[in-house]
Amino acid sequence: MNASPKLELLEISASDATHYPNAVTKVRNGDLTALVVRGVYDAVAMAWATEQLELADSGRGVMAGVRRTTFPEKFNGWFYGQNLNLLTDGLDEYFNEGPSYLKRLDALLPRGEGFTERLLPLLSSLDEGRPYSAPPGPRQGKNYQVTTIRGHGCKGYIPPHCDNEQAHNPSYEHLLTLVRDDLFSVVLAFNRPQSGGVLEVYDYVVPACARVPIALASTVLRPDLSRACSLLLPLSPGDIVVVDSGRHYHRVTPVEGIRTRWTACSFMAHAINRRAVYCWG
Repeated sequence: MNASPKLELLEISASDATHYPNAVTKVRNGDLTALVVRGVYDAVAMAWATEQLELADSGRGVMAGVRRTTFPEKFNGWFYGQNLNLLTDGLDEYFNEGPSYLKRLDALLPRGEGFTERLLPLLSSLDEGRPYSAPPGPRQGKNYQVTTIRGHGCKGYIPPHCDNEQAHNPSYEHLLTLVRDDLFSVVLAFNRPQSGGVLEVYDYVVPACARVPIALASTVLRPDLSRACSLLLPLSPGDIVVVDSGRHYHRVTPVEGIRTRWTACSFMAHAINRRAVYCWG
């Protein structure tokens, strides 16, 4: 275990974002553990989006027809959009479905305030103006999917892990030619479960030699976090959190109650030889 870093949280309002032009820069550099931005989207818009996501589970609403994939069964979670971390059978379908998925994703959010119209420019404004975008795929005109929508049902969770572990997955072979090693992430909350389902970030930074793929995170011997300090980061609908999740162990606590936890999550990394940041699901 590396020396425990001090956990540093900055919490701001979206309306005050212009006063913090390097807040995300500090997360990327390890000076902040997490940045919470309140009120990126309003509660009414998030309630409508949540309703559409619930309809999608029965093949209706603006997300109808988007591929639904799943976490390992014990995590009781699923995706709209394909999670690059869990792909094992090649990426042709992933890239081919990207444009249609992005259109559905934008339809889920208020007109003119889609993921690439509102959220990515906000991150750019908090990161010294660096442009944020999906990375280009290996074939011209085919980009990576910029985010995934995640649902977690009752008892759904994600075990402790760090996102830099994903670099071991074969699906990252091309992407690793475009980005630097350390990842970070952003989560948008569409709603809140009745209880639980909270992102928890620990003051334990994983050594590179100890990293394992997330699919094995609940079966491989993990560090004892019982005495570790942590940050609990509950979000209200429309809030986002940017986390130094590449280096820090973190988890999602088990969801309690019948209400599904709905979020959008993107992994991110600084582009190699570019003053830009790439985002993918």
